[in-house]
Amino acid sequence: MPDFYSEPQVYNFVSRSCDYRFLGNGIEYSIFSNQKDYAYIPNEGNYSFRTKPEHESVIYKVLPLLNCDSIIGWAMNAGDLGSVSVDSTTQREGYGCIQLSIPKKIINTAIYTNPSGSWDLSGYDTIGAWCFSQSPISGHTLLIGETAYDEFNSTVTVPQDSDWHFVTWDISWITVTSRDAITKFGIRATNDLLIGGSLKFKIDDIIARREV
Repeated sequence: MPDFYSEPQVYNFVSRSCDYRFLGNGIEYSIFSNQKDYAYIPNEGNYSFRTKPEHESVIYKVLPLLNCDSIIGWAMNAGDLGSVSVDSTTQREGYGCIQLSIPKKIINTAIYTNPSGSWDLSGYDTIGAWCFSQSPISGHTLLIGETAYDEFNSTVTVPQDSDWHFVTWDISWITVTSRDAITKFGIRATNDLLIGGSLKFKIDDIIARREV
């Protein structure tokens, strides 16, 4: 664990995401907080952080999964009428984000297959990502699996305000042996328009995490 009890040097980090990642004792951690004021604590060449005493912080061990800068590995589910692409104009971070373009009254699924092998998610209990959803899109679902992309799924509500929001999908209910070699995941959403054109659902900076 990082040392949270050294004498801190206080800095102000103003971040729209209100989170900050850092490396501590060889493990990558993230702080997610609704506050903007953090304390920086030197710790033997590593980095530790804490919020000011009047604020609360939560610390996570984080496994980066996908930065969404490339279309490599992504494909639309067979038979779906929408499209998946990289949007390099409104990304949350990096050089791009994955964009799902969904026609009216259609459910679309974009599938990612890890070209490098598999992820061991047995030590993590949620998958988090930055999501951007136009209105009215519903049923924001994450699907994951070791062989097929849809072995397990979890649905959350993403605010439909055309802005970026960090959301998490719970995977703690999946048995450890069923998530220690994940090779595929999918992103699914529904365009609820009765009249009109396609709507956009975007995702960026996908991670696995657990509280420490």
